Amino acid sequence: MENLYPLLFGLVGTGVMSLVLYAIGQAEGPTAAMVRGVGSSITTPVGGSLVPGGAVHIVAGIVFAYLYMGLGHAWAPLAPSLLVLLGLVVGLARGIAVSAVLGMLAFDQDPLGRMSLAGPGVGAIHVLGTLLYGLSLSLLYGFIPADRMLMF
Repeated sequence: MENLYPLLFGLVGTGVMSLVLYAIGQAEGPTAAMVRGVGSSITTPVGGSLVPGGAVHIVAGIVFAYLYMGLGHAWAPLAPSLLVLLGLVVGLARGIAVSAVLGMLAFDQDPLGRMSLAGPGVGAIHVLGTLLYGLSLSLLYGFIPADRMLMF
């Protein structure tokens, strides 16, 4: 049962990140179109990138939740502040990895050209989303008695 918690926590963290990206996209701000573009799970239908983008987004959330657990066990015992830091680092690593994979999947759609038009606000929004993903992992592992080594 202990090995199913990262699956659940990865899905919850991915859901939190997706909700943040979706909410910002619904606000119709200047970066809303790019938030829904390559690099998020709420992609525009240009080239049909919704299905592969969503799959990569969800699978990465699960994989990086297992990575968080593995790193936490390898470096245990950690203070709560270090567990939160570990979550933030895992979240950033997830963002970098997913962006690279989605960029490769959407290579024919010129993702770099679209991203260069979006501006720095889009990058900040995605960094915020990945940090919230990692923070969600830290809080879930820290407060739910799923794994004694990762609790606060």
